[in-house]
Amino acid sequence: MSFARVISEMLNQNHQGRVGQSRMMGNMIAIVTNNVDPEDRYRVKVKYPWLHDTEESFWARIGTGLAGKEIGQFFLPEVDDEVLVTFQEGDFERPVLVGSLWNGEDKSPRDITYSPDHIVDQIPNQQQGGKNDFRFFRSRMWHHLMFKDRPGEGSISLRTKKTHELYLDDTDGAEKIRLYDKDQKQWLEIDVPAKLITLETDTGDILIKAKKTITLDCKDLVVKASKTIKVESGTSSEWKAGSTINWKSSSTSDYEASSVMTIKGSKIDLNP
Repeated sequence: MSFARVISEMLNQNHQGRVGQSRMMGNMIAIVTNNVDPEDRYRVKVKYPWLHDTEESFWARIGTGLAGKEIGQFFLPEVDDEVLVTFQEGDFERPVLVGSLWNGEDKSPRDITYSPDHIVDQIPNQQQGGKNDFRFFRSRMWHHLMFKDRPGEGSISLRTKKTHELYLDDTDGAEKIRLYDKDQKQWLEIDVPAKLITLETDTGDILIKAKKTITLDCKDLVVKASKTIKVESGTSSEWKAGSTINWKSSSTSDYEASSVMTIKGSKIDLNP
């Protein structure tokens, strides 16, 4: 017996949809049984709790906030997720999934962790005192995109399960943009009030590379190393100052050329 026939006989409806088929107006709660669409059309199959477990629906299209040619939102439900299904023109052969539902077993999120300080905030609105400050998406692996809409303390967090994070902090007077790894050993920080950009690693190296030109343009440039500074050029190296160049060593200074060395000045003082 076909699935449509089972539905038809169980409901015993007099309303007719397409020829010879019973109609069902309204919505049904269902459980996803299959999310591998053989036609790759972003569809799922479901079962209805009030039917036998072996009875499975026709392929159900999924309603989403945006859908177009190769564009849109892609959130495919997991098998065993509870969903809400309606039927196009009341036809059981044309189910449409219109939303997902939490339930007593699959509960809504209780809390969320974010920021370099690993802040933990409660999500239930009762715990928030009715403020309803949070909007977020959390995936099966617990990657999340969070929007905190608390006045004066707004922020956006894009965070992985391993706690790599891009954190945009709009806290009044302390606005910052931070990108850091799970151990907070490598990070980039833009401190808006301090007008300071910091790129730092505690454990590794920083590589800046370009096929053409790298330009550092500033008022004052300070280069400091606790051990060695090495400048190497494939062809030539030019140092130029509008006024004075000072070279100073607390120990030994060596200047060497494999060919000709030219020292030129209006006056040259050696060990004055």
